[in-house]
Amino acid sequence: MSTTIPVGADPFDLAVSPDGARVLVANFSDETVSVIDTASLAVTATFAVTDRPRQVAFSPDGSTAYVLVGDVAAAIDVVDVTTNTLVTTIPGVGFLPTDLTVTADGRTAWVASFGAGSLSRIDLTTRTVVGSFRLGGRGLTAAVVNPDGSTVYALDSDGTLAFFDTATNLVTRNVAVPGSGPIALTPDSSTLYVSGFDGSDITLVDTATGTTTDTVALTGAPDRVRFSRDGGTAYAAVIGNDNIGRVVAIDTATRRVVDTTTVGQDPAGVGVTPDGALLFVANSSDATVSVIRLPLAPVFTAATPPTIATVGQAYSFTFTATGNPPPTFTVTSGTLPAGLTLTAGGVLSGTPTAAGASTFTVTATNGVAPATTTPPVTVTVAPVIVPAPDRLPAPLITSPADGQTVTGPVTYRGTGTPGAYIALVSFEGDTPPQSSGPIEDAFAAADPIQVAADSTWSRTIAITPGDYTTFAVEFRRDADGTVTLENTSPASEFVSYSVVAATVPVGAAPTAPAEAAPSAGRTPATSSATNLALTGSETSGLVGLGALLVGAGVALTVASRRRRSTAPSTSATTSIN
Repeated sequence: MSTTIPVGADPFDLAVSPDGARVLVANFSDETVSVIDTASLAVTATFAVTDRPRQVAFSPDGSTAYVLVGDVAAAIDVVDVTTNTLVTTIPGVGFLPTDLTVTADGRTAWVASFGAGSLSRIDLTTRTVVGSFRLGGRGLTAAVVNPDGSTVYALDSDGTLAFFDTATNLVTRNVAVPGSGPIALTPDSSTLYVSGFDGSDITLVDTATGTTTDTVALTGAPDRVRFSRDGGTAYAAVIGNDNIGRVVAIDTATRRVVDTTTVGQDPAGVGVTPDGALLFVANSSDATVSVIRLPLAPVFTAATPPTIATVGQAYSFTFTATGNPPPTFTVTSGTLPAGLTLTAGGVLSGTPTAAGASTFTVTATNGVAPATTTPPVTVTVAPVIVPAPDRLPAPLITSPADGQTVTGPVTYRGTGTPGAYIALVSFEGDTPPQSSGPIEDAFAAADPIQVAADSTWSRTIAITPGDYTTFAVEFRRDADGTVTLENTSPASEFVSYSVVAATVPVGAAPTAPAEAAPSAGRTPATSSATNLALTGSETSGLVGLGALLVGAGVALTVASRRRRSTAPSTSATTSIN
């Protein structure tokens, strides 16, 4: 897939920034440079230079661009890339310039000139020309410097490839080649690719021995060549014998063409982004730049799914990987947890159905070697954890109030959970109930107090005068009518109060609460003078009451908050339903 970007007239060359974020295009006839943003694939700026630009190169940090300008007298325009402004111009760098090459450390530039066959050395720190060397021949057409800056390889139009030693400023070797076009050096500095711009093929030269080692056959005239970062592929702009522009991909191991893509007319400059994803080709006669998305092996960008899942709970994770074409994902070893599936798009999802650990690997493939596989991934599915049911909240007694003196009968009021029942337990003296009888009676009552929809409850009871303490517990009944600890609430706050008798008309008898019917297996205790149902020292059901009261947050040693002014009477307890 390719994209075409319009630029200025006669784009002769281009350069990709070291970070791959932008491309600078030298528009020869417009005397401008276009800036292409590689993310949006659009021209974001165009700035003027001092003369016709031929080549462009970046400093190693990408902050500065060096533009070789001039049709006759050559100069280098130094440009601040962050602002796209001209900083200075280095004059006198050559005559009839043909090529620009910069050392890997960014300290030195070399300019090849056709006029007089000279090679100029420019100090980029001081931004001055520090040497010019005539290599003979008819005129230089191309040059490239090796990464450490020790050798410049310069090609003459007569087919002589010179090895120029930058320490001695001498030519150490001349190699005859059939080409006269641009030259390129492999990333490992082992091989030169010499383009036969006059219509011949690409000739390969071993830099160690100075011998030609192979030829890449093409059907057209090759121009500039650039390499992928790993050196595995060379990309050459070619003007076909049919006058159709193409870019060819050459496998540098087999030295054969492995792919061909049609581009614009008269392709010249070529550049590859550092990640190997995009190839840019300057089409000099079309005033365009072609952008080709290159085949790219997949590389995982997200490959660590959550390691914990739960039976019955939805699970989802998306594996992602770069690559062109977009990769597909498959499980290549092990098995997924039951209930989960992996789509070709990398989505691992589903609802686990069984507890246990599953280990598997996922591979991303797109037809470009090598495929990539995750390390073993283990997902452990935990069983469903059923939370303990929430207990009912403690109810509240709002009447009588703590410390209040009430004239009987007593109306008990409060708030609670709508629909729940209320068990009221009252006792005299200092000792709370020592038997489960009163609260069991309340749980079993035929007509228990029930909390209304507005969260209130009330019940009026005739009480024998005396000092009392009362607490309340909410409860619900199971389908069979039983009450369990899980269906009860903590106890309410204790309320202590006094009950006095109402004025009784002459001849009337006072009323007293009916004694609660004993629970099965319990013996009724002897009544005291207060006419309350007493628990006395009976211990039947004591463990059950203890469990309920402790579960409700009640300590069996809690005493009433108020005492009668006279000596304590026999302890008595009643349940109020």
